[in-house]
Amino acid sequence: MKVPSLFRFFTPKTTAVFISASESCPCTYMLELARNVPSMRCIQLTDLNSEETVEQLSRIANARKVLVFAHGSGYPLNCYYLQAELNRVRKIDIPNRWWPETFGPRQLVYFHVCHGSEIIRHSDMVNNTFNRWVSYNHLVDSVQTSIGRIRSMQQTFLKALSRSVRKRSNAQSLRSSVEAAYKEMESDLHEQGKLAPGHTAMVQMVGKNVHLLEHSHNN
Repeated sequence: MKVPSLFRFFTPKTTAVFISASESCPCTYMLELARNVPSMRCIQLTDLNSEETVEQLSRIANARKVLVFAHGSGYPLNCYYLQAELNRVRKIDIPNRWWPETFGPRQLVYFHVCHGSEIIRHSDMVNNTFNRWVSYNHLVDSVQTSIGRIRSMQQTFLKALSRSVRKRSNAQSLRSSVEAAYKEMESDLHEQGKLAPGHTAMVQMVGKNVHLLEHSHNN
């Protein structure tokens, strides 16, 4: 008689780091959703000046594939400045010390951050750590809602992200999987019809974000 493997009863997990400055931060909302996704191991960073931040990051030292959700607004630490639209200078606060060299390069990273691709390209430290990545080249739209049907779709999207990061081996295939997750959400929205609560905002978000995706080319 064949004995089933114990591994069948464990859900493989993908590490997800949420960098949130306040309760109203979009990343806090995403974290709330992600905590109900069994395949995501969630780590929340809030006080960037504390030793706890470094300690928490040390817990994922061996995680070669990670998801990072961050929002630059409201952070006190300075990393560098990014030239943005209309000749404005937009401060991007993703401190280099969050990703010590001792952690080694990440094999694959999904970087859910506004202007994330430019952050990675313009920071030698981050670029050396995130050598294979998928991110966005502009402001990332988000929808925060209490509508159950929409929240369920958002959780399904997070599940797809977690699965994609865990299973893909290079940035190009990960980007294709993220695009497919957006398209699946778009299809679900169309099935619900235009009169469904939250429909318009979600359709606009999906339509914008999917065209902002970029990926590294050092596969």
